[in-house]
Amino acid sequence: MIVGTCRIVLDLHGVRSLKEKRGVVRSVLSRASSKFNLATAEVEAHDEHERAVLGFAAIANERAHVNAMLDEVAAFVTRTAGVPVREHKMELLVSRPEARTQSATTSWSDFESADDALESDEERA
Repeated sequence: MIVGTCRIVLDLHGVRSLKEKRGVVRSVLSRASSKFNLATAEVEAHDEHERAVLGFAAIANERAHVNAMLDEVAAFVTRTAGVPVREHKMELLVSRPEARTQSATTSWSDFESADDALESDEERA
């Protein structure tokens, strides 16, 4: 199982109030969640009206699918937000296969970053 997250920071210079910011954020999150099948939320900077930090999360069985979906979301937000994207960062977490056989419950310790998983795959080869 692959869990992917994308954190996008929007530059809202010209937005003068939290009410105006909420309108921009709500519009971006609504359009992204209706176009893509993923979770969306404003994850930081709730009380800052000149910056919005948005989070997107996707889950799938294949790393390429999650990576492609998050790339598409980042491009979509950049094209349609109507404000500059200051930065975006993506992270993939890979479920360790041995964790699935031990218990029906899963904790974050059962995951490793995609970089760690790639190194483990290379060591096994």
